[in-house]
Amino acid sequence: MLRDSSLLGPDPRSTLHSVSNLAYLLHDQGKLIDEKEPLYRRALQYQEDVLGPNHPKTLISVGNLAAFLHLQGKLGEAEPLYRRALQGQEQQLGPNDPSTLTSVNNLATLLQDQGKFHEAEPLSRRALQGQEEQLGPNHPLTLISVTNLAYILHDQGKFDEAEPLYRRALQGEEEQLRPKHLSTLISVDSLAYLLKDQGKLDEAELFFRRVLEGKEGQLGPNHASTLISVSNLAVLLQDQGKLDEAEPLYRRALQGKEERLGPNDPSTLISVGNLGDLLHTRGKLDEAEPLCRRAMEGQEKQLGRGHRDTLISVTNLAELLKSQGKLDEAEPFCRRALQGHEKLQGPDHPETVFCASKLAKLLKANGKLGEAQLHGRPRCSKA
Repeated sequence: MLRDSSLLGPDPRSTLHSVSNLAYLLHDQGKLIDEKEPLYRRALQYQEDVLGPNHPKTLISVGNLAAFLHLQGKLGEAEPLYRRALQGQEQQLGPNDPSTLTSVNNLATLLQDQGKFHEAEPLSRRALQGQEEQLGPNHPLTLISVTNLAYILHDQGKFDEAEPLYRRALQGEEEQLRPKHLSTLISVDSLAYLLKDQGKLDEAELFFRRVLEGKEGQLGPNHASTLISVSNLAVLLQDQGKLDEAEPLYRRALQGKEERLGPNDPSTLISVGNLGDLLHTRGKLDEAEPLCRRAMEGQEKQLGRGHRDTLISVTNLAELLKSQGKLDEAEPFCRRALQGHEKLQGPDHPETVFCASKLAKLLKANGKLGEAQLHGRPRCSKA
């Protein structure tokens, strides 16, 4: 935490620039949150005082603070800042200025993370169309928007629409940048996720390993982004039944995230839940239960009860309790997960259908055959 105001120069404009740079440096170095957030807020306050609340540079700092809060999982705090930045830039710079379009994209990404896909998709399409017109189809910012739209379509189960966008982004970045550039690796990672969800596990594994190798070389083995890729590869290996390979990767990812990001960071909680799910699969139920509960309770606090990641953890806990024979305790969690996915993604989304199937099996095991048949009726094929 910045403690001594004598570290700041006498010129406020120079000072606020230095504070912003220090905030970014601390962010890149993975320092404690307490050291970073006040710097972002201080930079914004100086710009509001010196330049005014609607100056383009001030609005950039508004967006930077929003992005930082977004990364920390503070979605409710980030949203009004993103909206303020966007509204101000539309007024000051115009609706198609590159900075405005970046804010459109950022807001769309936040809405996606909140599960508000119907609001996120048109914003993402607007950002992409504007950047194609203003910057060209292969500009790095345009390619980011291509990937972001693909993410939104992917999360809605629109795999056939998402795949050509992912491949376009990857091809463009390989040509514009280089195969191991971090932006390229993000596109490789995104395509790997889609291939995994399409059941193309062997092809997905090649891409996940490429990402991990690239990040270890570019960022180091303990960088937060590298650890996310460690976790992603572990998930895929688990899906392939390679449990002995997956477990040490899960444990490496969790230990590293706890040390680097803290125990309650959303990414850390994903690793907590993933390890719990693996231990469940391996029959280590007593070791798995506290991890599954920790993941769910942490995500409820950090992301909200209706967030997709929280609902996945609710489902995982329900499945664990069922495996322990605690059917009455599992049932309300299973119902909650189904209701949450129906509200978030609609009744025909693959994850909703999956939850309906799980509830039907649980009800059948608990002797509630009539209701089990109701929830087990066909809706659509699971992707």
